[in-house]
Amino acid sequence: MRKILIIAVIFIFTISCQKKNDILDTYLQVNVLPDNILNEYSKYGAKVNNEIYYTNNEFYSNVRFMSGGEYDLTLPSTFMVTQLNKKNIILEIDINKLKNVDNVISSFFVQPYKTAKQYSVPYLTDSIGIIINTKYINETAITKWDDFWANSNINNILIKADMRDFFSIALKSLGYTANTMMEEEIREAYDRLTVLLPRLNIVTYDEIEKALVSEENAIGIVYYSEAYRLIKQNKNLKFINPLDGSLMWIRSFTIPKASDNVNEAYKFIDYMIQPETAAQVLMAYGLVPLLNYNIIKPYLPQELQLHYEVFMSDENLKKLEIQQDVGSAVNLYLTYWNKLINNQTN
Repeated sequence: MRKILIIAVIFIFTISCQKKNDILDTYLQVNVLPDNILNEYSKYGAKVNNEIYYTNNEFYSNVRFMSGGEYDLTLPSTFMVTQLNKKNIILEIDINKLKNVDNVISSFFVQPYKTAKQYSVPYLTDSIGIIINTKYINETAITKWDDFWANSNINNILIKADMRDFFSIALKSLGYTANTMMEEEIREAYDRLTVLLPRLNIVTYDEIEKALVSEENAIGIVYYSEAYRLIKQNKNLKFINPLDGSLMWIRSFTIPKASDNVNEAYKFIDYMIQPETAAQVLMAYGLVPLLNYNIIKPYLPQELQLHYEVFMSDENLKKLEIQQDVGSAVNLYLTYWNKLINNQTN
């Protein structure tokens, strides 16, 4: 009887492990990797079981307290990689397990944080900028963030409630780094934002999309990838990369230490950094893959070749600053952010 019981336990354990090996649990932000790619991967490897999140704060709140193998693979924003490593949450990446790693632009493995090459594989990039409807707003009226303050006639500016985006706009308009850790600069940015706040309309992305496409509103603050999707729906819209600089970020693959399907995680990363797959991501959401252009170009229609070339041009990249972890200064940002939001609701 005891022998039968032991065999049964072993059988159940084996089945359990086998089930897990057939599933890859991912944790991805909404509108980053399209469902059809995740579903297609099941023909190549494991079935992908994806959970979505909407903000970096939501992501970090869930990941930092992982107790087991909740997720096998994540794709967080740039500055999160450092925070995850500080918490001892992610594995060091073994580049030798990625046969397609040479497809990734090598310079993006040397990002302004120590853990870039060791603990992540850079994959996608994006930036924040201004979108206007040229039927109602002259293109010369807004060329930089500072124009928001210089031109008091610019009203009802649509924006999402993202702390770092908010502060980056004011900091860049002041000529500061968007990654400042100095309280006097953060406070000055806060003071500047309080002046602009009455002319901001804080909404969700879905609301921004509807209002801009329908021409209910004529101006918004959106990401380069979002602008691509919006312009496809309304040709009167135009994206402006501010002359006083802006924030860009990189989404990088990371493997949690709690993952119980590490080999499949590597296999998935390798699949995603193929040019054919990366091109599908670009076509779906407008996010720019960090793959060498010569290998991805054959898979892109002409309009997306231009989309890629404009973003990755030397002229554009010179205006952009990679978002970094601001360490303990994040508490200063949070303090002033909460004050700002309270001012907006009062």
